[in-house]
Amino acid sequence: MTALQGIPPVCLAGACDEVAASPYARFLGLPIAAWGLGLYVVVAAVAAAGARAGAGFPVVLLGLAAFGTTFSLYLLWVQIAVLRAICAWCVASDVLWVGLAAVAVLLLRTPH
Repeated sequence: MTALQGIPPVCLAGACDEVAASPYARFLGLPIAAWGLGLYVVVAAVAAAGARAGAGFPVVLLGLAAFGTTFSLYLLWVQIAVLRAICAWCVASDVLWVGLAAVAVLLLRTPH
């Protein structure tokens, strides 16, 4: 992860370097990307355990996905309204969080 090394991200489109250099790119001394990766790891662990977890699994997954989606939407707002710079990697992550939330809703609505 380039953010932990202080290296600007490779950006195929957008202004990733501007976003990564902004004061909004860190929380409690760690890059937002590291926090996001940590949350993805937790979601993956919950999903892997979900087959054995029973009926409570979709609720936990939905809670995590809702948090990830909400925080992603906040960061997207920061990019658009405050920084006036869009990071393609961030938008890809935003889309992934919305997809995870949709999957969690579908799992919640599926009869067990």
